[in-house]
Amino acid sequence: NTRKDTNRTIRDRVIIKYSSDSEEVTEAIKRHRKEISESTLADDIEFGDTDGSPIQINEHTLGIELRDS
Repeated sequence: NTRKDTNRTIRDRVIIKYSSDSEEVTEAIKRHRKEISESTLADDIEFGDTDGSPIQINEHTLGIELRDS
């Protein structure tokens, strides 16, 4: 739970920043950007280097970071 790990509540507006070594993951995030934003209550989703610990999704690596909106 990234919000909890960063001491944010559901009321805090955030920007999700992500990085991935996979074009497949990047394209899926781009394709579902609106749904991801709505379900996570994020104001925006950006691609770029992240400081968070990466997670594995099958054989793909994904980094996620939250910033204040």
